[in-house]
Amino acid sequence: MGRERIISFLKGHPVLMDVVSFFYNIFHSWSFIKYGIIGPLSCRGAFLNHVKIDIKGRGCKVSIGRRSRLNHCVLTLRGDSCVLVIKGGTTMINHTLLDMYRDHSSIIIGSSFSMEGGQIEAMDGKAITIGNNCMFSRDVSICNGDNHPIYVVGQPNEQVNLSADVSIGNHVWIGFHARVLKGVHIVDDVIIGSNALVTKSVDIPHSVYVGCPAKIIKQGVTWRRS
Repeated sequence: MGRERIISFLKGHPVLMDVVSFFYNIFHSWSFIKYGIIGPLSCRGAFLNHVKIDIKGRGCKVSIGRRSRLNHCVLTLRGDSCVLVIKGGTTMINHTLLDMYRDHSSIIIGSSFSMEGGQIEAMDGKAITIGNNCMFSRDVSICNGDNHPIYVVGQPNEQVNLSADVSIGNHVWIGFHARVLKGVHIVDDVIIGSNALVTKSVDIPHSVYVGCPAKIIKQGVTWRRS
């Protein structure tokens, strides 16, 4: 029985998929043994290949949906009550850093998501939310903060670069080397071009945005996976 036939068979037998993924993860991810058997990791039916998980905080949660596949990824949760949710479907994430820093930070990723490398970084109790059927290319960066605070001179309690939620809608394609910064909202069915720097919200669906900073260049279009 070929690999594709095996996968197709397992899709129709979710309980068997859960058993197969359990033993697969034991052999392919030490973090699964540490966090998945008795711990905050739930990944029934998901396949983790050389995935490193680093949790330093109380009340954290990592949930990876059935049929998700993660390869050579690092998941970091540094703070209390941080949450990472990756829904199932045909999700495939390769060579990606998923980082949450400081209490109550969260990353929520919808179903049938793909990413070929880069970093998604949530901090300061803010969220990054990504919809269903999104496709991110290589070296994509999504961040909802600046990592280091900036203060008004002489007023150390007045921070001027506060973190802010990022939300990305359904069916969004982000090209390689693109950057999405804090406070950005991207609507459904948008293409973000390669090397784009998205600093402001994208509010026109069926459109293409390119440049630094990103600006709209085309409307009335959509995309599909080849």
